Amino acid sequence: MPLEKESCMSMMDTFEPFIETDINKLPKGSSNVFCAVDILPTLLVKDCLDVLISLISNIVHKALSLGVFSRSMKAAFVNPLIKKHRMDCNIHTYFKCYTFI
Repeated sequence: MPLEKESCMSMMDTFEPFIETDINKLPKGSSNVFCAVDILPTLLVKDCLDVLISLISNIVHKALSLGVFSRSMKAAFVNPLIKKHRMDCNIHTYFKCYTFI
C-alpha cells in the first residue's frame, strides 16, 4: 500500500541518532501493560530486549531519519473512561479518552 502524504505543521530539521543504551532504557522503565494493537506483549519485549535491541534501534533510526512511519506505527487503541465513578455515564463530556500506543 503506498504511503499517503500528510500535511505537517512542524518539521524536525536535525536528528541526532540514539545509541542502543538510550533505547534500551525506554522499555525497561515502562510498565508491563499492553493493549490490542501491540505486536508483542511488553513483558516479552523486556525479556528479549538483548536480542531485539538492534532491530528496535534500526526501526527507530529509519523512521526518524526518513520521517516515514508505517501505518502500523500510527495505530492506537482509544479507550474512553469516565472521569469519576459517580458521574452519569450517558453524558459524553464526563469521559476522558486514554490512548494506548
